[in-house]
Amino acid sequence: MNLLFLNSIETDVFGGVESWIGFVSKGLIERGHRVGIAGRIDSEFIRRTVATAPGVETLELAISGDFNPFTISKVKQYVDEHDIDIVIVNFNKDVRIGGLAARWNASTRVVWRVGVNLTKDSL
Repeated sequence: MNLLFLNSIETDVFGGVESWIGFVSKGLIERGHRVGIAGRIDSEFIRRTVATAPGVETLELAISGDFNPFTISKVKQYVDEHDIDIVIVNFNKDVRIGGLAARWNASTRVVWRVGVNLTKDSL
C-alpha cells in the first residue's frame, strides 16, 4: 500500500502527533509499505521523521492558505506519481489541501486522523 501523511504543523513544532507519524511510518515501511510524508519546508516534523523512519519519502511544501492552488497541485502531482492509495491528514488545513488533491484521483482516499482537541478557552 502507498500512503502519504500530510501535516501542516509549523516549522519549529514537533509533538505527539508528529512522533506518532514517525513510529507508524517506520512500522509500515518495515512491513513493506511505501510511505511518504508531506510538511512545511525545513520543518522539524520532516527532519525528525526522516531520522526516525529510514526509507520514508518526503514532500516539502510552501504551505500558506488552505486553498492555495500551487500547494494543492504539488500534492496532487505527488499522489499521481507515487500511486498513493491513502492520504492521512491531521488538521483542517490538511483536510482541505489533501482532500482536494485526492479528489481529482478517484482511487485515492483521505483519512482524517483526529487527535486531542486543542481549543482555546476564549472567543
